[in-house]
Amino acid sequence: MRMPKNPERGRKGGRVSTRNSGSQNLEDQDLASQGLDSQGHSIQNPHGPGRIFLSIPDFPQQAHQEAPQDDPQKDPQAGFRLCNTPRKKPWLIMDGVSKSYAGKEVIKNASLRLEGGRALALTGPSGIGKSTLLEIMAGVVKPDSGIVTMSCRPSLMFQDDALVPWLTAEDNIVMAAISSVEYKICRQAAALWLDYFELPKDATPPELSGGMRRRLNFARTLTAMRQVVLLDEPFAFLDKRWRLKVALQIASLVANGDAVALTHHGDIGVLDKFLGGALSTVELESSPIELNLI
Repeated sequence: MRMPKNPERGRKGGRVSTRNSGSQNLEDQDLASQGLDSQGHSIQNPHGPGRIFLSIPDFPQQAHQEAPQDDPQKDPQAGFRLCNTPRKKPWLIMDGVSKSYAGKEVIKNASLRLEGGRALALTGPSGIGKSTLLEIMAGVVKPDSGIVTMSCRPSLMFQDDALVPWLTAEDNIVMAAISSVEYKICRQAAALWLDYFELPKDATPPELSGGMRRRLNFARTLTAMRQVVLLDEPFAFLDKRWRLKVALQIASLVANGDAVALTHHGDIGVLDKFLGGALSTVELESSPIELNLI
């Protein structure tokens, strides 16, 4: 099932809309085969056509632990399923997921579907649960109820820095992908993305600005190959030039058949420009988040 093409209600107080610019060809935006950088930098994947991204090598142990039996708010069957049934496109399905913290419901009966070649943008103010929703989709937070089923393990770009402060920028990138991409390819990819994002390879995270650290986090996300990609506030701390370059990379992922979900608390127009009808936007207003996109 593809994402809805016509505007519809996605939650109480939220609107699901798919915008189509009608003027962009995604193949023309495919940065895996074209140097669209104004400085002429090549961004071709050294591993061949496709993408490279930060992986979660395995779901953490706590994601598989059953909820306490004496807690009536938690379902012992809630959790994650990895389905290896062959399909042409990657996919992720969230079915009836709820999550509470300290008695406050953050996610309420949320259901959605991601499919390859499409992007889902979750927009809205900070603090309403967008990051929690993305972390549940990634498998790093266990829901109180509901199931997340996926065709492959997703990659997640965290909202906060996921950088090792004593490692260089280059080593931070390599470390993020070494579990899923061979070492030589990791080094080649690191050099490629450090050049593209204009980052000094020997600098450590404390020596970088907020925007540079954000670009480094995104570079890590472009280094371990995953077909389901989750990006939490990828445009944070970026100026107009870097928002454009990140948006072009996201468009490249979608054009190559990946399934992408991202959060953003501001205008998503920069993505609309390149993704057109391949982008579905859910505008959220308050907590708890309620979604029905299946």
